[in-house]
Amino acid sequence: MERLDALAARLDALFAVDALAADPAFSRFVPMVYEAAGLDWRRRFEPGFVRRFNGLMLRGAPEVGAIHCAAFPSAEVLEGFLGASRPGDLLFCHHPIDLRSGDPRGAPGAGFVPIAASTLDLMAERELSFYACHAPMDTARGGVGTVGAMVEALGAAPEANFFPYGNGFAGVVCTAPARSTDAWAELARSTFRIPYVDRAGPSHGAVERIAIVPGGGNSVEAFGEAEELGVRVYITGEIRSYNGGEYGEMNRADVARYMESAEMALIGVSHVASEQLVMERQMVPCLRRNTAAEAHLIAEPVAWR
Repeated sequence: MERLDALAARLDALFAVDALAADPAFSRFVPMVYEAAGLDWRRRFEPGFVRRFNGLMLRGAPEVGAIHCAAFPSAEVLEGFLGASRPGDLLFCHHPIDLRSGDPRGAPGAGFVPIAASTLDLMAERELSFYACHAPMDTARGGVGTVGAMVEALGAAPEANFFPYGNGFAGVVCTAPARSTDAWAELARSTFRIPYVDRAGPSHGAVERIAIVPGGGNSVEAFGEAEELGVRVYITGEIRSYNGGEYGEMNRADVARYMESAEMALIGVSHVASEQLVMERQMVPCLRRNTAAEAHLIAEPVAWR
């Protein structure tokens, strides 16, 4: 067992959560989705989270017996958490709300989705806690971080940061043993255990300079920055958004225009798969080494959604 306050403080310190005034993404998206749903999120959530949009969001029992790790608090993950948890357990997620980005070979996504009020009520009744860490985990270098987990899994060596985000950088340029674009795509597919990758751009025979960006790397500004650094394969969660709304349509058009003259290939592995990797490969082992609580992964059942 671990004291909740002590555990939250250690996680805050691990990711330097207090150094970031407010998460650049979720300071916008959390209010947006909860206010649309008519939920008084400021009253429901912990004061520190309301200020920073990272850290302890829901306070449960003072003692934590098990820590359940997931990329997003999707309906499927929350169902698994509620089915397996005991009073006092904690759910640790990279996102504080779900994201349905869409399937490149299927249905469009619904975008950001809040945790249902009924689920929040049930978590409160059962004294369960929730902790989220977004931008500080994305910009972490060394230790536990979304970028580092991807770099390690793909057998690459970091050379330079790019794509400014929060208090640091969301992307890293790396070198690795030369592979064709097709071989990089297959390595990405197998590494992230997805049925297919999303691809755009030209094919190359041998590429050893790649860019890695977890999550939503579908920024034409970031594409340009990476190309200027000599990158010829860019691996990220989303190379373009399949959101069913206006944003998705605009982003796909922007990416299509950029790729008309690009020399760089894009490989997408899904937003959730790119960010689940850190939980599986780094966060769960870190918690098992450094806490007295149990720790395990709740895997997202469907990556492209």
